[in-house]
Amino acid sequence: MNTAMNHNLSLGASCRTRPLKPLWLTCFVIVLGMQFALASKGTSPFQVPDAKAFFANIDLNHSGLREVRQAVGRRDYDKAIAEYARFVSTRTSPRLFEEGQHKQADRKLADAVVRYTFSIEGITKTFQGGVFTWEGKPYQWYNVLNRMPYLYNLAAAYSETGESTYIDRYRELLMKWIRDNPVVRETKRRESQTWSAYAVGSRSTAWLHAFQLARKSDRFRGKEKFALLRSLMEHGHYMDEWNRIYRRGTWQTTILKGQLELAVLFPEWKISPTRRVKAMRLYEQHLQ
Repeated sequence: MNTAMNHNLSLGASCRTRPLKPLWLTCFVIVLGMQFALASKGTSPFQVPDAKAFFANIDLNHSGLREVRQAVGRRDYDKAIAEYARFVSTRTSPRLFEEGQHKQADRKLADAVVRYTFSIEGITKTFQGGVFTWEGKPYQWYNVLNRMPYLYNLAAAYSETGESTYIDRYRELLMKWIRDNPVVRETKRRESQTWSAYAVGSRSTAWLHAFQLARKSDRFRGKEKFALLRSLMEHGHYMDEWNRIYRRGTWQTTILKGQLELAVLFPEWKISPTRRVKAMRLYEQHLQ
């Protein structure tokens, strides 16, 4: 005990004689280390790390989910994924538009995207061999690339022609983006081309509209649909975190649109009723 006391006393004396600046720097490094450790444990509200976490966010007593609920109860998550993918692919309501009444594809643009060629803001780029970079210059060009409006043209072209080339490229680009751009740890306004708040809202809408046209394809596998839905759940959490307060401008209305579409299309997600109410409340402020 005396040794411990002597150690503490000598440590206290050392601190009294040590300059303050290094001590503050030491504390700062410690705090940063603690934050990094917490982040590394997956404490981010935007992460849905696996099927167990995904299904924990769903009301499994929702109509039509009995098979999903039973599979989750058995911890058979492969079966749960397959059944939930079947459920969202075959239900007729809710939906964004009536079957056969979608906006027609721009076939020329769809064919270009099949060749990995993108014309944005008057500039055309081709990603040779399908090797993508998602951030770069011109800045606005890559912003639009990450919003992924071109996926709708691919899905619509497939819906209209049945040609597998379109659905296969749709699936490839969707999975490539999700794999290359894991969810970030915090909301971002402008500093990220992949995960800025505006990109998240725009991309969510693009993914949802394209999915309605692509979801029934036999080539679109259940695990691919699950990857999309899990990422959409992360997109939703991201938008919820960013849209806590009223913010003027089109940024917020774009994100609110994404939130509302998620809430309407996935009423079985536990957050949907609250998300819908909060988003409508903010929308009303924009109309005043």
